[in-house]
Amino acid sequence: MLLGFVGFSQTYLSENFSTASGTTPPAGWANVDSAASGEIWTFNNPGGRTLNSPIANTAAIFDSDFNGSGPAEDAYLESDTFNAFGASLVLLTFDHYFLSGFGGIATIEAFNGTSWDSLTTYSAVTTANPQTDTIDITGSVSATTSGRVRFRWQGNYSWYWILDNVKVFSPSVMMLV
Repeated sequence: MLLGFVGFSQTYLSENFSTASGTTPPAGWANVDSAASGEIWTFNNPGGRTLNSPIANTAAIFDSDFNGSGPAEDAYLESDTFNAFGASLVLLTFDHYFLSGFGGIATIEAFNGTSWDSLTTYSAVTTANPQTDTIDITGSVSATTSGRVRFRWQGNYSWYWILDNVKVFSPSVMMLV
């Protein structure tokens, strides 16, 4: 028997960054410069990167190449809080393009109510442009009413990472025979 996911039975978070501007993220989101380098996520595509569908004109971009050489970068784009307490399956899906090179690292993390869990890291391999990824975050967020996800960039003149269409949800499950 195979299981397939059909639709979204419960959506906890959905963000396409259309309300973001410049370096100001959507309401409830945080743009954190943890290295104090002066470099943070932008939403206005300062380097003029090609945004292929379904990534839209207003997307989250950490453009290390555009920033140039300087201090090491370590920046987080943190979601608003969501409540997935008790859910049996919680998935994070997002569209992105990670152009690897020169030491750039992109990491996906989820807040479990106490600390951040590292879920996936992109470093040596460039993704497709665009690429849709889905990550099971149930173990991190189903035991808390204050779940969050964040996208972490680390680098120094190390190309870029583009994000869009972030969704956290519990899918409807359909059994296929």
